[in-house]
Amino acid sequence: MAVEFHLANVAASRFRSGAFPASRLVADTLPALETEVHVACSGRDPWSGPDPFEPIRRVSELRPGVPTTMIEGSGHWAPYEQPEAVIRWLRGVLAS
Repeated sequence: MAVEFHLANVAASRFRSGAFPASRLVADTLPALETEVHVACSGRDPWSGPDPFEPIRRVSELRPGVPTTMIEGSGHWAPYEQPEAVIRWLRGVLAS
């Protein structure tokens, strides 16, 4: 899934990125994981496309009921742009 986003974004980018192997590893592995999974997405990440909730929907299709969080006010680099929000999210995940 993350790989699919990356490949689509590389194709749409006006910059030439290095080669990235096409892989469905994440999409094929996520449903079978036997561990708890949490997902955080950025509210203004241009790499996610025009709908910031699309990554959450795609993860939910592969792993129904997965806890998701939107990091508001951040772009692609949420840990740098909204570090306090990311730390709060991580602490909540680790406390659960």
